Order: sequence, then structure tokens, then C-alpha cells
Amino acid sequence: MIENTNLELKLVEIRNNQYMSDLYPDGLPSNAIIDKTLTAKGATTCELDERYAKRNSIIIEPNVPVIDSKQVKYSNLLGVREGVTDYDVKKYLLDKSIRYKKIIVTPESYSKVKKAAEYAGVNLFKDFFLLIDECEKVVQDANFRPDIVLPFFDFFSFDNKALISATPLSPKLKGFTKHSFSHIKIVPTYDYKKNLSLIGTNNVQLEFLKQISLNDNKKAIFLNSPEYAKTLIEKADIRNHSKIYCSNQENAINKLHEDGYKASDSFVSGEILEQYSFFTSRFYSAVDLDTPDKPDIIMVTDCLSKAQTMIDPFTHSVQITGRFRAGIGSITHITNWKEDLKPKSREEIIEDMEAQSKVYNMLADLKETLTGRERQLLTEIQERIPIYQVLFRNYYWCDKNRVSLEVIK
Repeated sequence: MIENTNLELKLVEIRNNQYMSDLYPDGLPSNAIIDKTLTAKGATTCELDERYAKRNSIIIEPNVPVIDSKQVKYSNLLGVREGVTDYDVKKYLLDKSIRYKKIIVTPESYSKVKKAAEYAGVNLFKDFFLLIDECEKVVQDANFRPDIVLPFFDFFSFDNKALISATPLSPKLKGFTKHSFSHIKIVPTYDYKKNLSLIGTNNVQLEFLKQISLNDNKKAIFLNSPEYAKTLIEKADIRNHSKIYCSNQENAINKLHEDGYKASDSFVSGEILEQYSFFTSRFYSAVDLDTPDKPDIIMVTDCLSKAQTMIDPFTHSVQITGRFRAGIGSITHITNWKEDLKPKSREEIIEDMEAQSKVYNMLADLKETLTGRERQLLTEIQERIPIYQVLFRNYYWCDKNRVSLEVIK
């Protein structure tokens, strides 16, 4: 069983006019899970700016737009994403003109940094501080982005490391207690809460039409489905006044353009919003949406027809409201509900994982008695068990013949 670990809690107060660099002028603390409570308080700035963190740093960010926005602000920063090679990283690591190396990278591209460091003769674990930003995304996105967990397999090997988010999920892993981690909670000394209108409805689309007709303010709509965004745009007849911001997976942006929609997979600093701007989960957290506009925010959840649009009030909604640096107008969340949709408890999750591991190992025993195509088919069945995706996919060092939950403790 995975231990229920409790970390030492440290409360740190922050005033309205303060930033994380005021609290930590020498860089963020190590061996800590930092719950910063607030967005837009300069946590990554505290690590990227050499005036504060006079050390080499690797910052893991969940999505590419975050990297793009930070690269504009810091000339000595290396952003590692698709298209950046191991050689590019090695060249940067060996550049003696850059005193403190600052690398910001997606979880999927972390392996490039690791390989480049080996080529360059650099000891990442001793020479770099590792920061995993928006750390709850590792849990939330692992089901459809299995490689997002890859940096965690090296996390405890770093001498200096930390997790940070305004909405962290409490971990229950032995590694945190073994490495004497503390839980730092940033406590604002002022009232920082914002009003939100929660609208429960059995007709999400009709309620959306009602909300956008209330005033002429620009609207930033957060909805994790480009197809659903298209449906709402057509329903409201606002195609000429709308733009969709989403990932370009499977050439999605070009397809949207071909269908007559304005679309982009990035947000340019200083960009002026369309009257109706739709953002998928790629833009929910971490990325700075620098625009002079102060839009009304509308969050849309349709858990009946589009389960992936569900917005978590404890994480997603908090992150969303902190994206616009110039400020926002009103906040509205439109949602329907599904009465039998209930989250699993920790105990239920562990029970499910143990059942999956038992089935996986039973199939492994059976596979030992087979050869040829039958053995291959059984391997394919094993790889469809969810626990395989979590523990083994692309992890060359794992023994794929047997499952042990000790791997994730």
C-alpha cells in the first residue's frame, strides 16, 4: 500500500504588493511543495531571473505556450520543445557566455535535456535546480499524456528540487518524506477572492447564448473542445467575431482555417482579443495571456456530451481566472451535471490499481507458456491495461514482465 504521508506545514504570509521574489530573494526553496495560493505572483520569474536565483535551473512547464511567452521575456533562456534538438541543448549547456543556465521544457522533451547533459558532461542532478511548475497537471493529464510523468522518475535524484502551483494536489508518496520535504503554504494577508456566477442548467448551449448577449464586453470562453467551440460559434452566429486557441495536434489549426475559423496554437504578447475568444485546456494554467483587454470570463462544462470539458473548481477555475495579467471582468461558469458521476476515493484508486496489477501479472504467467503470435497478442492485451500506460510506456529501465506498485511509492 502507498503510505499516507503528512509533510511539515510552513505558513508564509504575502502582502498585496508583494511577489514571490520578495519572499525568496535568493530563489525558491528546495525540497518543498509550494502552494502559492495566488496566480501572477512571479514564481517562475523568481527562478528565471538571475537577480534572484543565481544558479542553473530546469523548469518543467505543462504546455508549449508557457515556454513561448517566457522566451520573449528572457534572452538567456532556452526553451526546449518539439523542434529543439539534443544538439541545441548541448550547445547551450556548453556556452560559457551564459553564467546561469535557465532551461524551460515540456515534460515530453525533458529526455532531450537529460541526453544533452550526458553528451556535454554535465551532472544535472548536482548542478541544476529542478522546478516542476503547475504540478497538479501531472496527475490531471497523465491519462492522455502518459509521458508527462517522465521527469518524476528523476525528480528525487536532484539535490535541489521543488514542486509549485497555486492549486497543487496533495501527494501521498514516500519519496517526499524520505527527502524531508516541507509543504509551504503562501497565505495572503488581504482579501483576494473573486465573485463567480455558477449557472447550473440542463441546456448548456442555450445558457451560453444568453450569457454572451448580456452586454458588449469581450468574452474569453474556456472550453476544452475545439469541436464544441465550433458548435457554440455556429449556434450564436459569431464566426466572424471569434477565434479558437488550441493545440495543433493532428493539424487541428489548419483544419480550422480550412473550415473558415480564426485559430492559433499560441497567444502573442500584446495580442488584441476577438470579441469571442475560445481557449482549450492548453491555456488553462501557467501561460501569461498578455493583452490590454479585460474580458469577461465564461467557463463551460458539459459533462453529459463532452466529458473532457469538465472544469475542476479547485484547480482549473482558479488557474483560468489568473491568466489575464491586465485584469478581467466578470466570471461565470456554465455547467450541467451528472448525478452518478462521482470521483473515486484514494482507497478505491489503490484497490483498482492492485486489481490491474494482479491481472497484468496473471497474463504475464500465462504468456510464459505461449510462443509466436499467441504470445504477441497477449502482450498487446497487457499493454491495454491502464496501469501499463502509467508505469511502463517508454520506460526502458522497467521490468515489463511484472508489475509492482513499489515503483510509484
